[in-house]
Amino acid sequence: MGGAFLSVYVDPGVSAHLQPTDPGWVGAWRLGFVFPAAVSTLLSIPFLMFPRLLPDSRLIKEARMEEMARTCKSYYVCGGGGHRLCHQLKSFLTHLWQVFSKSTTAWYSSEVAKEQYDTDD
Repeated sequence: MGGAFLSVYVDPGVSAHLQPTDPGWVGAWRLGFVFPAAVSTLLSIPFLMFPRLLPDSRLIKEARMEEMARTCKSYYVCGGGGHRLCHQLKSFLTHLWQVFSKSTTAWYSSEVAKEQYDTDD
């Protein structure tokens, strides 16, 4: 969008005796950032009028907490006092396996490694 404002002189209120084809011409490319920022700000005002919490959000949160408490009881199978650490480690390893077992991640990782260590220049 900044390219559209290159035909406007950098100081819009000043009368410059230059043409856009002159080498000394400086276009107002910064206006390409100012106008979208202003439009985004104006469009965000209605979103600021929403309440912080929706009316039924408390009930939904309580139901999710109860469900999580029921399902998480089976995760604490480690002995000793490191229940939370053991659960976090198992959860991390499980999620790590899920990420790297996806074909997209595997292909992308192999391509990055190939490009990184490719010695054919």
